[in-house]
Amino acid sequence: MPSFDLNDMSNNPSEIRNKILAPIFKTCNLIEKWGSGFKKILEQMRNYPELELKILEPSNATQIQFIKKDFVGEKARTSEKTGKVSEKTEKVSEYSRKTSEKIVSLIQNNANLTIGEMSDLIGVSTRTIERNINKLQQQKQIKRIGSDRKGYWEVLFDTDIKKN
Repeated sequence: MPSFDLNDMSNNPSEIRNKILAPIFKTCNLIEKWGSGFKKILEQMRNYPELELKILEPSNATQIQFIKKDFVGEKARTSEKTGKVSEKTEKVSEYSRKTSEKIVSLIQNNANLTIGEMSDLIGVSTRTIERNINKLQQQKQIKRIGSDRKGYWEVLFDTDIKKN
């Protein structure tokens, strides 16, 4: 538990904890003014309701931890009672399907696009493009003809992307 009350910070003057480093930080413009850091952190935390702030004071230091609440991993979470996929997982599936549709559309317009170019055009990471391309290839929606370097893409079916 912190030895100071975060809610009462505005009533009490700031106390310099490290009298050697604090003036150096001030001279180097690494801090704006004394005692504004915790207040700024607390103000910004209002913009991130998914985060929890935890303040620890091991020995003579202050440690701030930001903990993400209700973290859902990459695997789909299902309710034990109903077996239904969570709403977050459905949103991720919808997002992935839309990305796959964009990839197919790009390939139909230019079969010579690289993964990097698709990534730039769609605005997602190259890893996301690779994952979606693998899925499309498994579904027999697209095919790579030739080598990775000199080959091109071919759309095998001109139909809607399967909803998986």
